[in-house]
Amino acid sequence: MPVVRVRWPIPCGRQSERDPYERRGHAAWRRGGGSNRNGPRRNPGSSAEGGCTLGDLAAAVVAEVESVAARRGLTPRHLVAEWVRTADPPVASARSLAHLAPDHRVYMSAQNLMSVLSEQLTGLRAMQPLVRVLRAADDRYAPRWPRWRVAVTKSFFTHWAMFDAATRPGGETVGACVLAMRAGAGLDAQVRNTVARMQDSYMALYEQQGRHGDCVQLRNIATGLVIRAFDPVAYEGPPGEVWYARVLPPPLRGGDRHVVVTTPYVLTGVGVEEAERCIAGGAEVCAAADAAGVVGAARGEAQSRPSAARSFLKYGPTPMYWLRFVSRAFREARHNVVYLRGLPSIPKPPSG
Repeated sequence: MPVVRVRWPIPCGRQSERDPYERRGHAAWRRGGGSNRNGPRRNPGSSAEGGCTLGDLAAAVVAEVESVAARRGLTPRHLVAEWVRTADPPVASARSLAHLAPDHRVYMSAQNLMSVLSEQLTGLRAMQPLVRVLRAADDRYAPRWPRWRVAVTKSFFTHWAMFDAATRPGGETVGACVLAMRAGAGLDAQVRNTVARMQDSYMALYEQQGRHGDCVQLRNIATGLVIRAFDPVAYEGPPGEVWYARVLPPPLRGGDRHVVVTTPYVLTGVGVEEAERCIAGGAEVCAAADAAGVVGAARGEAQSRPSAARSFLKYGPTPMYWLRFVSRAFREARHNVVYLRGLPSIPKPPSG
């Protein structure tokens, strides 16, 4: 899967901790392992338009960006423009992305911009609770030399780090913090809408139902939704395979095809019914942990929690659950597909 800009440095020293919340168990993490424990709050003075509802992490990030800009005599908009202008490597130009299909180009352009903003935002003091999760994942799973042959692909890791990694399920990600800055950071409506679609996405299990030209028909096993998706790597596997992939909605006005933005993982030896049971079991565990975690929590936080199945697929029972599964289930990799063996194990629901 071509990703023009894939560098993901975490601007903090390395650490030996494998998983910041692994020893505390999945129920403890799902109750909130870092910031955001008090649920969303209103921050009328932020750059988020109209004083929108922000969680503690996003509100703190917005405030720190404003503070950094003010110390340099800039507005947040000009500060972000400077980040983009001085990025090394630079943000991919329209010319460098011209060979991509138009709908794929929209997402790759946004991914490149997000990479620049992510590198800057993860250096802020307010982001350090989330950076601890990112740093541990980067140390253990990031696909870079001398570990080029690991199962975790660049496209998978990059999108996970930007849009899924959080200090708790439903907590703010790097993408959510970028969206919190909104127009105050100079992001136009099209870019915000594209990033919002990426933020709302997650790696899901799909039944592959056949190819039609450069597109593949996929059925989301969790929701039952059948879609036609453009597959940039043109993997031609037989119908009936179970895919693990991130598929984004049509980005162009009037468009009707989704876009597969990660190299597809094919789960060997797995049928659709087994995948359905895995999702149901994982959703049950996540629902039980969430129910235990919302006791005494703010009412707004409880209402904002994601559905159990989506929570299982996007966040997992622990922060690096899906990274760990892909790494351990690796079987074989080709230029346009990665084969995994089996399904992830489902932890026991929290007692009490």
